[in-house]
Amino acid sequence: MNKTKAGRPTIGESKLVQRAITSSPDIEEFLRKNPSINASDVFRKAIHGMMPRDSDSIRLTKLSEEISGMRAKLSIKEAEYESLRKRVEERDRIQLDLRLERDCHAWYLRSLEQSGVFRVFSSEAVDPVMFVQNEINSGSIKHYEVQIANGKVKLTERSTPNARRRLRQFLHGDVLEPIPARTWVAPGLEVLRSTYGLSIDFNQFQEDFLANLISGDLPIEYFQKFKPAIIKESIKTEIKMRMEPHYRTISLDAGGKN
Repeated sequence: MNKTKAGRPTIGESKLVQRAITSSPDIEEFLRKNPSINASDVFRKAIHGMMPRDSDSIRLTKLSEEISGMRAKLSIKEAEYESLRKRVEERDRIQLDLRLERDCHAWYLRSLEQSGVFRVFSSEAVDPVMFVQNEINSGSIKHYEVQIANGKVKLTERSTPNARRRLRQFLHGDVLEPIPARTWVAPGLEVLRSTYGLSIDFNQFQEDFLANLISGDLPIEYFQKFKPAIIKESIKTEIKMRMEPHYRTISLDAGGKN
């Protein structure tokens, strides 16, 4: 009959290998002050860290290092990108403001033409003789205030300020001249300035308009020949706001180039 020693069986267990490790006084002092630290566990982890690992672990560590490096480079690129983006946006904003300032006056004049503000008016010739006779018949002036002879009319010495006022459109001195037929464009310069806040070379504009040379389909550069100038700041601000969406679209289509 075989006898066995008392105790727990050892088959199937992996025994920990006992190993003597040389320590130092400062390490021992540290361990005494920190009893929670398991020196054996620390040793095992350190050695495991130096042991060869499987291919996945090695690849994972390498990828982690590469990603960290890429993130650092990306952070530098992002900072450079943001700086350049702000500079480009500021440059584009300045260029847009300059274009709006340059074109707003002619753009406004063209928009008025496109909206039908300008119209052509005509008047027939007016004979002063017939006009004076109608005034006499209506009692507005007296017959002795004017002298009619050989189809001509002039004021007499007995004419009153009222007669001069009513006949002022015909008067050249004391002589009444016919009013010729004429054609003109309205609104005139004074109305353009007071109502629309715009000043232009009206004589040149009227000449081209009556000659049917002006169209809302013409480029802005054509309208610059009339030297338009917006004289009301509030109107200029409004016009630039209306222009900006279109001008931004042009900048995008042109790739930011002027």
